[in-house]
Amino acid sequence: GTLAAVDYAVAWDGGVMACLPQIEDALGLPRGGTAIEIVDLLRWSDDEVMLKVRGASLLQLVAKHPSRRAKGFVVAMLQEVLEWGRFEAEAGINALEGELATLEHLFGECGELQRRTNLGAAGDFGRTALSERVASVLQTTDTVRMLGVPSGIDESRVRRAAATSHAALAALSVNQRMKLLVQPESLSLRIKHLNEYLGKVRSLLCARLAMGRALDEDDGPNSGSS
Repeated sequence: GTLAAVDYAVAWDGGVMACLPQIEDALGLPRGGTAIEIVDLLRWSDDEVMLKVRGASLLQLVAKHPSRRAKGFVVAMLQEVLEWGRFEAEAGINALEGELATLEHLFGECGELQRRTNLGAAGDFGRTALSERVASVLQTTDTVRMLGVPSGIDESRVRRAAATSHAALAALSVNQRMKLLVQPESLSLRIKHLNEYLGKVRSLLCARLAMGRALDEDDGPNSGSS
């Protein structure tokens, strides 16, 4: 099914495919996923290929169930989720960048707390700086067009904000990342939910750090003295 889907995408959709997580016991497809573009394809044999792909956009399913199946894979009706929409237009780019600054600060704090607590179940915030992750996303999506950005808005500011949100999202735990990817949202809502999540992570890590300090003090050299 996978190879047939690749051939179908190359032949009919310009090499663009939708990647959706497989959820056990689900009655239908997830609400959304990620659009990927096949950048390079090397066919080893009739049943083996090597692909180089890049993420291009978030997608939402128009219908919950697949419209049809072709050669073992799903052909569904999809719609691109615009980064800049009604919520972004109402807030404005300056307010959006303010929320983005909060995201960058929270990400840095969570990274520092992870290094001090050695707790990484919530995501990977400490090994790679967010700025490095953002630079990688910007390089990967350099030629991807951003739809929906009005002419009066500097597209480079929106592009950087979108890259930062996706870079932060990619650092989350698998379960949390999948939860956000299958419910695709525009830029401002994505940043809002990332800030809420990172705020909770920071609080939990601070609590664990404080608990560890308290235990260390209890186990100190004078803990048993009268």
